[in-house]
Amino acid sequence: MSPAVAKRKPADTTAAIPEVAAAIQRQQDADIAAMNKYLEAYRTAVALAARGEPIPATVADSAVVAANALRFKPARFEADVAAMRQAAALDKQEASLRARTVAAKEEAVAIRDQLRELEALRRELLAKQHRLNATGFEMAGISQERQRLVIEAPHLFRNAGELSDAQWNHARA
Repeated sequence: MSPAVAKRKPADTTAAIPEVAAAIQRQQDADIAAMNKYLEAYRTAVALAARGEPIPATVADSAVVAANALRFKPARFEADVAAMRQAAALDKQEASLRARTVAAKEEAVAIRDQLRELEALRRELLAKQHRLNATGFEMAGISQERQRLVIEAPHLFRNAGELSDAQWNHARA
């Protein structure tokens, strides 16, 4: 290579890189779009079979072309129909559970409110029970006060023969 050729800068190839990257991305997007079309055609046939509905010839033909393009094995169709049936059954179970969950939440709120009412009633009854049990203490106080009166004024509560000389003197004082 001559020194003049060696000193020359290589042609600027960096300008083509974004264009190539964009072209690759466009091709990948087109490939994905085509695969999605095939999947949709295949899924249509699977969904009909899973529901037990007849598959029209055009749908069946499209599904065969799609399965071939996607390189699915023939046994894949039966497995996918079974999976679609199972998914439909699970969807029904989920919908039922969601419906029950809404009802259960409403019932849980009602129970919570009832429990609050019962707790208020419980507190009220405990307070009443406490007041009723306290009558024994009141009775003791009353008995003690009455006993004090009997001691201070025995002439009001005893027969004359039961009073001692000191009690008579106290009453006369």
